[in-house]
Amino acid sequence: MPRMSDLARTDDYETEIRATPWFSEFKAKYGEEPNLNDPNYDYRAAWAAGVRPTVRDPGDGLLHWDSRFKGENHPNRYVGGIDTKTGAPVDYGYSDLGVPIGAAVGEPKVTDYGQADLRPFAMGALAQQRDYQPTDAKGGDLWGYQTAGGLTTPQDVERATQMALAFSGGGLKTKSVPELGALLDPKGGSGNWMIRHVEGQPVMADEGTHGFSALRTGKDPSQMNYQVSGQTAPTRNVWDIADLEGKDLIFGVKDRTAGGGVLTHVGDRKLRSPVPLEAGADYSYLHEGKPLPGYDADTARIFASASQAAASKLNNEALRSLEAGRDPIFTSMVMARGAGDSAKQTANTAYQLAKQSRPSSDTVELIDNQMRALLAAEKVKTHAPYPGFGSGELGAWLDEAGLKARSAFVKALDNKKVQASGSLPDIGEVRYAHTDPRLRTTPTGSSGLFMARMRPDLNAGGVDSLHSNYPSTILGSKADRGGLAGSVPFHVIAPDRHRELLAAGEPRFFANNPAQLVMTNMPTGITKTQTVTPEVVDRVSEFFRRYPQGFAFAGGAPIAMGAIAAQDKYQPEERM
Repeated sequence: MPRMSDLARTDDYETEIRATPWFSEFKAKYGEEPNLNDPNYDYRAAWAAGVRPTVRDPGDGLLHWDSRFKGENHPNRYVGGIDTKTGAPVDYGYSDLGVPIGAAVGEPKVTDYGQADLRPFAMGALAQQRDYQPTDAKGGDLWGYQTAGGLTTPQDVERATQMALAFSGGGLKTKSVPELGALLDPKGGSGNWMIRHVEGQPVMADEGTHGFSALRTGKDPSQMNYQVSGQTAPTRNVWDIADLEGKDLIFGVKDRTAGGGVLTHVGDRKLRSPVPLEAGADYSYLHEGKPLPGYDADTARIFASASQAAASKLNNEALRSLEAGRDPIFTSMVMARGAGDSAKQTANTAYQLAKQSRPSSDTVELIDNQMRALLAAEKVKTHAPYPGFGSGELGAWLDEAGLKARSAFVKALDNKKVQASGSLPDIGEVRYAHTDPRLRTTPTGSSGLFMARMRPDLNAGGVDSLHSNYPSTILGSKADRGGLAGSVPFHVIAPDRHRELLAAGEPRFFANNPAQLVMTNMPTGITKTQTVTPEVVDRVSEFFRRYPQGFAFAGGAPIAMGAIAAQDKYQPEERM
């Protein structure tokens, strides 16, 4: 890779970079131009090497440059235990018990147990103990995670080792279990999880910020609050994956929006018009008593889609399963954070609160400029031109303008210069209020929170979805609705599809964001269906043995699974 000093010194690269969509997108999102002479990224060398920012990161949806040209001290050089500049795992050393004997995270490199950034202590072989029960120890957690600001000391590690030997009777099982991946938390406790793949191995990384806002200046989730009126929890059957063996899971993407009741307050602000919560995962249950004329009593709306074409594709997958003699089971899949921006409930709330804050004329001008720049950068087509924040027509326009326009509006308010006025609502808190609590920390692509037997023989064309955002619906069995105890990582619940995605191309473009591919198109030859094989039963059962609620963490790190569980060599156990 050429170094900056090796290249001809011309200014052409700056002119050419300024003409890229990345430059326009960056300026529109952050309200300022990127520094093309940033010491933390060598744009000159990247451009000279033919690198162009054409790939969108699955985490934030933005165009990004190749990580190989990051500087030595780039703040995001080390992500999820991976040196993104080289692609190599961060150099963690583990004893036979899976307890780190040193670590290298970021700069400067350190090996002192007292350092605050040395939290990713994997359990290693201990994680394989069928009878293992985690302790409720406080302070310096015995398994290496810091709680309440405590520091893990060598004494803590020694005590953990002794407890490990006590639990295991002095011996350790080393038999492979279904691969669940190394779940590491190098940055610690933000709860914004992303599963990334390195050399085919899944690593669950904490992204370092909570993910509800693009800005680092807003509220922390611990400071966020909201009020909902009239919300009731639906009765949901919890299914055992073993009961689904031999059936086909057909994945459909759902955003993270909450459902049931009406949102009345965000933070200390009361909405003048309470906003109905239309739901993602619980959509089917919200319309329990709504009639479906012409259909039998066991028919239910199980999924709302943005288009009839998308709904038809899922139905066609289900028909193929029936033809093969397998029941098709619709399985919800979690979309990326920010997907809920396109929902009317989110955009409506953001608009109401922004309007109620009575922004100055200068702030209104910033909002309008930001909005127009985003619409242009994303090439968003709308039914009518953007009317302007102060026109009195924006509310109605947002209802009709479509998913991308609503998403652009919410992002326009989540901007450093726009927020600098101090009067506008914290958009992170708005998103938090609209996010299903079960999905706040769930990695993109996780599946199984809602499931239902599909009835693709029923023609759903013309059926009102009863969802203001997604007009088309898929029909299924009212009696056969439920879901797993919580969300399960895609590579655990769909190992066949996961292996195909890894083989299809660069992992970060495929396996890291299966939800995007399910929503659009999978690579040629890969279906959106996973048969529940004995391997799936073993993997999912083992996952819930360790995490009874699935990925429903309230924040902070889950217990890591260690190196043994990271092997992608499935060996079925003997089954009774």
